[in-house]
Amino acid sequence: MRTADRAAQPLLVHLDIFLYLAKKYPDMAELRVASLNIPDIKTTFYDWYERCHKKIPKQFREGIKISADDLFKDLERLAA
Repeated sequence: MRTADRAAQPLLVHLDIFLYLAKKYPDMAELRVASLNIPDIKTTFYDWYERCHKKIPKQFREGIKISADDLFKDLERLAA
């Protein structure tokens, strides 16, 4: 995603799945989340969003950004 210029991106789906599995398997999630570089993941996503948001249909842009904000908050909460 660091250089992607397409409107499609899988990062939010992966984060959503990780957070879902974290609820079911909290011990696994605790070990894994400790190794994640959350600030780097956020920067990568928001840089991609700035590059590609005009390629995303207008009716979905704000929803994608809100979903990302919510997922990152949940991920940070899990890491705390």
